[in-house]
Order: sequence, then C-alpha cells, then structure tokens
Amino acid sequence: MKAIGPNQRWRVDVSVIIVSYNTKDVLKESLTALLTSVRSQRVEVIVVDNASTDSTTTMIERDFPQVKLISNRANRYYAGANNQGLKQAKGKYLLIMNPDVIVAPDTVKVLNDFMDSHPGAGATGCVQRMSSGSVWESCWKLPNPLSGLNAPPADNLTRILDSTIASSDYIEWDKMSTLNPRQYSVDALLGSFIMLRREALETAGFFDESFRLFFTDDDLCHRLLKAGWKNYFIGSTYVIHLSGTATLKMGPRLYRAIWTCDRVRYFTKYYGLPIGLFVGITKVLVDMANMIRPVRPVRNTRKNVMRKKQNT
Repeated sequence: MKAIGPNQRWRVDVSVIIVSYNTKDVLKESLTALLTSVRSQRVEVIVVDNASTDSTTTMIERDFPQVKLISNRANRYYAGANNQGLKQAKGKYLLIMNPDVIVAPDTVKVLNDFMDSHPGAGATGCVQRMSSGSVWESCWKLPNPLSGLNAPPADNLTRILDSTIASSDYIEWDKMSTLNPRQYSVDALLGSFIMLRREALETAGFFDESFRLFFTDDDLCHRLLKAGWKNYFIGSTYVIHLSGTATLKMGPRLYRAIWTCDRVRYFTKYYGLPIGLFVGITKVLVDMANMIRPVRPVRNTRKNVMRKKQNT
C-alpha cells in the first residue's frame, strides 16, 4: 500500500471493513484480490471475525499481517460487527464489503474517484456479478408495504404498475451484464459492497444493530436520503459476489427466521407496528400457500425475457 504522509488530512483514503463468519477459504481469495488491486492507493483493511471456528483468524494472522483483525468471542452479526470496524476506521471513505466479494482491478479506485468528484454522494455501489456471469440486483427503490409483500397479489400489482409506488426495482438496467459508463441516482444499494462517505455516515448514523443480518442496507440508505445525501449506482465497474457463503451455513430455518424478523422490524420502523406485522404475517401465509399449491408455468414477462437474454 502507498505510504501515507504525516501532514495529510486523511491518513487513509479508503477503509475496507469485512465481517467474516466461517468463510476462511473465500475470504483468503477476497483479500488477495483486494490487496492486489489497491497497491497504488492509501487503503486500510479491517476484518471483524464473528467467532469463527474454521481457523479464519489464524489464516489472517499468518497470510495477511497488514490486515487489522478484530476477533469477537461471540457472533455480533452483520450490523454490530460492521459498526465495530467502522469505529476503528481512519479512512475518508468507508467500504463495506462481504467476505465472498472479489473486486476487479479498478473497482475501489473508480468508486473512490467518483466520491471525490461528487461531494453530495453519501454512498455508491456498482455492478455485482455472480460467478456464473449472471448479475445480482445491485440497487432498488426503497421497500414499501406493497413491494414488501413480494408475492401475489402485490407482485402482480408491481408488474402492472412497474415504476410507480409498488415497484422495487429500476427496470432492469441495474442487472444488465454489460458495463456502461453511466451513473444513476438510486434509493438503496446492495450492502455486500457499498462505499460510504464518512461525513454522511456521521450524519445519518451507523448501522442499526436491531437488525441482525437483513434490511441493513435498506435502512442505512433510507437514513442517508433523509439526511440529504444521494446514493449512486456506478455502471462502469463490477465485483464478483459469490453469494451468501456465511448466511447459507446458518441453515434454512434460522435464515428465514432472522430474515422475517428483520423484515418486520424494517416496516415497523418506517411505517408503524400495524404495517410491520401485516407485511410479516402476510408473507408467512403466502409462503405457506406456495408450499402446497401446484407450480405454475413461468410467464414470459418483460423481466423474465430480459433475464433469459442475459444468460444466453
């Protein structure tokens, strides 16, 4: 990493915070790619380990001595562990990154340069590809009670209204596999790779630790917008997101339980307890109905056609 002059206001341009939980192998790959890509930048890397049992901390101490390691005795989950790293970070910009994300050679620099040239940007993200070449939904409109149901009849209503209040996406341009030079002002960004401006985070507040794993990105982006900052999606660079390496190890029951609780918590926070409970209970009932009803053929909606084209 580039040497840091003592008289410079920011000793570090970007602080990268990675929360790990039994992700030793993918984390090693992730750190190798990251440290290689930021050799010409003033970057610090902080890994917060949530009491892993797979020798993650031993691997970091042995193979990456330049990485600052925070070892928790208990699992503080996503929000709590990220806040630990954020409080230790010294950078002008703060990059939240999942342990299963592999950066491209220019990714961190592109986002850094964009933040430098857009002082009103509170957060920025980029294209997130899967290892298969498909693309994650990397940004979306903030959830509302209609999009929050994410199932019929609300899902059908979403398709009909498309870009109105029920919609939760950006008409596919955020999921196109071809990079483009445009930047888009958006509501929310996928939290597995998101760069934050320090001043914006101090204004909006750190991660809400009442959320354990999910809806943390929606909540933070919501608060950034309310504080007067803008969130941007950058289409000219990408990362590879290997998907849920840590969360998949929890098992489906625990995963769904935490997801449902965080979902109710989000809608309660912004729409009140009655709406929060309605969204949560309705979603559970719809999921139960989907388990017993016969599978219907997938309709060739505009979204499905575009996804098929991307995968061919």
